[in-house]
Amino acid sequence: MKKFKILILVLLCFLSFGNKFIFAQIPSNTGFVPSNIWYSKDTLEEGDIVKIYTLVFNADNKRQLTGSVLFFDNNVLLGKKNFVAAPSSVAQVSINWNINAGDHDIFAKIENSKFAVSAGKYEDVYLNENESEHSKHTVNKKIVFDSKNTNTLTSTDNKNNSSVAGDQISNIVNTVKENTPDIIAKPLIATANLTEGFRNGVENSLSKKETEINKDIKNLSNSSNKKTDTSFLDKPSIQKPFKYVQLFFVKLFGFIFKYKIVFYIVSFFVILFLLRFLWQRFF
Repeated sequence: MKKFKILILVLLCFLSFGNKFIFAQIPSNTGFVPSNIWYSKDTLEEGDIVKIYTLVFNADNKRQLTGSVLFFDNNVLLGKKNFVAAPSSVAQVSINWNINAGDHDIFAKIENSKFAVSAGKYEDVYLNENESEHSKHTVNKKIVFDSKNTNTLTSTDNKNNSSVAGDQISNIVNTVKENTPDIIAKPLIATANLTEGFRNGVENSLSKKETEINKDIKNLSNSSNKKTDTSFLDKPSIQKPFKYVQLFFVKLFGFIFKYKIVFYIVSFFVILFLLRFLWQRFF
């Protein structure tokens, strides 16, 4: 009976203090510090490569803390870095992150944490603060201004002029981006990209329309040699002049929308005229 009581007493002691024998005793605040995820850039954009930082605090005043920090994005491992934190100090840990568009949930975990108790001898330690706070961000798809999307012109001089115009516009956009705050630069660049998309779309439509009109004119020329019972307005001799007028305007607007420098010069004067008209009308 006496041996049984001793066995019970030993079991109770093990349950009460066993974890202190299995893991090293540590201050409760050892591990990640509060607000412990930050980046090398304040604004996160698709395609950028930034550093993700965190801090590991060793609250023990005698032993060195070692281990590994694993960085995650939505539970997908981004990278792993080993760290060493001296007694009563912090260790800064970072990895590079190539940002893609979408929703992100960035956090870090500590694994294989140990105290160095002597030369080459380590003691496993369980950290209460072994997972960082979660840093959540939404990165939008980046709109890229394509300065290389210039059309092939018939003459070498025109081709060079178009290329120079495209480069000049691109340089203006880059200058705005570099010297203007993001809150102003981003809407301006987005507007420029939308304008380019509009210009390319209209140019393609006009090119298709020009092909259709040329085809209609060819068909009308062939029909004029045949005798057909049609109304006066549908006769090829009446339709062809209208088609040529239509072709003239399609070619004119096609020329404007095809070449960047012409398009933006014309757009500038149109906007200037509209602003002047509105000013005179209302002021």
